[in-house]
Amino acid sequence: MRRRGEHHTPVVAALHPPYKMMGARIGFCFWTAWIFLAIVMSGLSLFMAQLFPWAILAAMIAYVAIGVGRATLHRVDHKYITAVLLGLVLPTGAVVGSAVSSALPALKLSVQNPEVLAALNRSIYWSSLQGLGNGFLFLVLVISALITEMIDRNFGRAAIWCLIASIFSWFGLMHSPILQWRAQPMYAAGWLAAAVIVFSARWWRGDLQSPLPH
Repeated sequence: MRRRGEHHTPVVAALHPPYKMMGARIGFCFWTAWIFLAIVMSGLSLFMAQLFPWAILAAMIAYVAIGVGRATLHRVDHKYITAVLLGLVLPTGAVVGSAVSSALPALKLSVQNPEVLAALNRSIYWSSLQGLGNGFLFLVLVISALITEMIDRNFGRAAIWCLIASIFSWFGLMHSPILQWRAQPMYAAGWLAAAVIVFSARWWRGDLQSPLPH
């Protein structure tokens, strides 16, 4: 949540009311972020998701999305609503990808089969869906911060977020199921191109009026 007069990168942090009632304080926000970072970087998130039936995962996702979404929409400045809503939609890729991955073994199918992979790419754009779902926590952070900086016309900071996304893509923190060097070079190049486009917007931004001739 950003207050008037503040110019730092806005990061929306909304805690569930039950967590507050249990006594959650600033330490909860700090350590939760670091624990999730370690889980995502180690690749344990995919392993942990496979331990639960899809019905339980769906209920957990719905609870978190509704709880965090409702609290955030009530706290965030109205002009940042679009960034918040997009941040809530982006995890859809991970949800759909997890559902399909759970359904394929029951049908005795595998994405390792070239014919199955080709059919998935034709029907639901499986490769793009995987790129959207892998590392979606970092993707939500980057996209939300990027859009809010652009709303505030801070195009230099927005370009920095694109560079961060490019680095994350290169090392596999975003768009990749594994952490490795040169994990997703195409996504990294795309984010670099986005950084150039976003940074150049400072010279053709429409909110600045050219001075009238005397």
